Amino acid sequence: MKLRITLTGVFAVLMVAFFIGCSDVNNPTAPTTSKTPWVKAAPDQIQATPNYYQDWTAGGGSLSAANLGSGHYSCSWSGVSDIVVGSGYNPMPSGQSMTWSGSESGANYFGVYGWMTSPLTEYYIGRGGGTSVGSYSVSTGSYTLQTVSCNGANINGNGPFQQFNASGNGGSGIVPSDHWSKWGSLGHSVSGANYCIVSVEAWGGSSGNANVTVGSGSSSGGSSSGGSSSGGGGGTITLNSWQCNSHSSGLNIWTGGVGNWTSGAWIEFNSVNLTGENLINFNLATTESGSFAIRIGSSSGTTIGTLNYSSTGSWSTYQNKSTSLSSVSGSQNLYIVDTGGAANTGTLTVQ
Repeated sequence: MKLRITLTGVFAVLMVAFFIGCSDVNNPTAPTTSKTPWVKAAPDQIQATPNYYQDWTAGGGSLSAANLGSGHYSCSWSGVSDIVVGSGYNPMPSGQSMTWSGSESGANYFGVYGWMTSPLTEYYIGRGGGTSVGSYSVSTGSYTLQTVSCNGANINGNGPFQQFNASGNGGSGIVPSDHWSKWGSLGHSVSGANYCIVSVEAWGGSSGNANVTVGSGSSSGGSSSGGSSSGGGGGTITLNSWQCNSHSSGLNIWTGGVGNWTSGAWIEFNSVNLTGENLINFNLATTESGSFAIRIGSSSGTTIGTLNYSSTGSWSTYQNKSTSLSSVSGSQNLYIVDTGGAANTGTLTVQ
């Protein structure tokens, strides 16, 4: 195993644990090792900039990552088995907003990830997976809480813990403590905040890159779109296919991707600001040739681009495929429609 972690903060205490008791529940190809360094750092108060940085790899492939300070990190990876890079806060203060700007391409997961200590809980905000226990609304949209019981290594050592997946908008502006409170109203109270980061995670031999600043900037590319947006007006907008706002029936959706595409199937993202955007990149894996139509308004609406793709070599070998977009102004509901063939789709980047 190869391990690289960099931490910043006060009174830092580090413990690294491998998460073998509870894998990414919706992705059968996801690794079962964890990414759970533990640090006791700054006081529980609102921070101007993040005080915590994580740089982790399970080995395999290559990872180059840099902590550029003040919440800014960059990384690139190729053929990795599992990596996690991110910046945030430890402990996570109540009321702290997780805002970020920048771009990523090729990640299996990009969003908010953290731990609570009472009861011991690992959580993701912006992805699904597990047993649904109820729905709720906060300032960034509506969510469904899904839970998984786990038993394995964790930030306290080894033993039982729970995983919470809040399925809904995973974009910039999330306030984790708002979610903690809502989980309590559903009968699943948590307390004792540990770390919380905006993380890039990649696995299964994927390749990609990210350049992200946490704690500054805001989302402007679709207030309720899946994934993070730091674009509109010619900037970069990141849309995670598995975090789409709606989709046709029959698709297989897991944390990190969407599969089981058939002709006519679609996913949709609300209110994506397409002003100044002229290209869309798909991170996908397939053994077939096929195409996707990029449409606005509805699944049968105006076509503003067509992506034609060929085999990437396997259903777990992800590659970036791009196509140009026709000029469109303003916020639009964006549809990705299968017009032939099938692929596993990951992250989409509009720029």
